[in-house]
Amino acid sequence: MNIDDINDTDDNKALCKELLGKLEELELPYNVYYHDPVFTIDEWNIVFENNDNMTKNGVICINLFLKVKKKNKTLLVVARSDKRINLKEFGKLVGYPNKLRFADVEILEEQLKVRKGAVTPFALIHDVKNSCELFVDETLNDNNLIVYFHPLTNAGSVAIKWKDMLKFFEHINHEPKYFNNNETSNDQNNNNN
Repeated sequence: MNIDDINDTDDNKALCKELLGKLEELELPYNVYYHDPVFTIDEWNIVFENNDNMTKNGVICINLFLKVKKKNKTLLVVARSDKRINLKEFGKLVGYPNKLRFADVEILEEQLKVRKGAVTPFALIHDVKNSCELFVDETLNDNNLIVYFHPLTNAGSVAIKWKDMLKFFEHINHEPKYFNNNETSNDQNNNNN
């Protein structure tokens, strides 16, 4: 399957092609896998388990796009998909106690140019005002760890080493702030991938 065969809009296919072109321009090695659209981590895990081409030593990541209540501020939180994040505890940890909620779809589409279910740190390429803070689970900070993210469409998965994601973040001027996910409890239901 290739990008033209996926079940997505022409606009999203164009954004994906543009992103992959940028990764190639930056000489960041990656592999891309196209599949049926996934809307939850559970669906993504099924794709991962059933695709022999996807390396099993990689980590699928959950990506939460959050808004600080009563402020024009957003956060993108990246963690391992097998970990849960309690928003209340996470808010306390990063200095926004009782102030975090999931951002509205309109904010997501306007700021990051992706739809619900396709949230990805690659979408920060569209945050040209640099108004979204990036928070990353510290257990992902392993240069050789292979991580999986959507390439601006939830009908695809990109496998890339963390060290290359760091180069991407540097290029788009979004430095990750690491957090200890063990300090948040594991009872939050996450389906915002």
